[in-house]
Amino acid sequence: MEMESCFAEKATVVLVHGPWLDAGMWNSVILPLRQHGLQVFAAQLPLTSFEDDLAAIERTLDMTDGPLMLVGHSYSGALIANAALRSNAIQALVFISAITPDGDETVADVLRQDILPEESPRMMADRHGFIWMSESEFSTTLAPNAAAHQWALMTAKQKPISVKCLNGRIPNSAWQLLPSSYLIAEHDHVLSAKTQRLLAQRMNAHIYAHPLDYAAAMTEPEVVLDVILEAAHDHLA
Repeated sequence: MEMESCFAEKATVVLVHGPWLDAGMWNSVILPLRQHGLQVFAAQLPLTSFEDDLAAIERTLDMTDGPLMLVGHSYSGALIANAALRSNAIQALVFISAITPDGDETVADVLRQDILPEESPRMMADRHGFIWMSESEFSTTLAPNAAAHQWALMTAKQKPISVKCLNGRIPNSAWQLLPSSYLIAEHDHVLSAKTQRLLAQRMNAHIYAHPLDYAAAMTEPEVVLDVILEAAHDHLA
């Protein structure tokens, strides 16, 4: 049942997934956002190159007609910080354990500076230049809080990421211009909590921190939903 909306007319949230998952990672977040009166789109990334992924976000933005807020997970933090420079409709950014390069940095630059525990994924590319995850990596590092049957589904349906995505260089980032919120997933083994906090502080974001894993939108959707809704109330009302 849809609630009476307190948001601006046609206020829209665009959700952008990270590597090894797809737009379905937001399934438990989309309907509650709609019930609160927000329009919602979840961009589907090809994960074939930084430019291809930006183009996919731009196609999604073309479907909207109102004030916008972008939400990016992991690698897509870099994407939304770039895409937001291309639209005056975007009012705010929300980052979920996101990689957020500064001007002239790449995603790979940020990852190289991070210090991760031994259980972190190995990030080895196949002969086509794509990075895959094994079922054991989903169960122990990406989504340890998921149910056992979900690990098999995640492994079978995963979207591998091309190494080309990690080397996209952006001269400017919209978080330097727009209000931002950042949810630190303290049990994320792709990007350490320490590095997440440093990135969030660098952008002067409103910081949240919870003991979440990499796939928090699937394993703890209520926490992710609350962060998005608070930002939406602040910037889309």
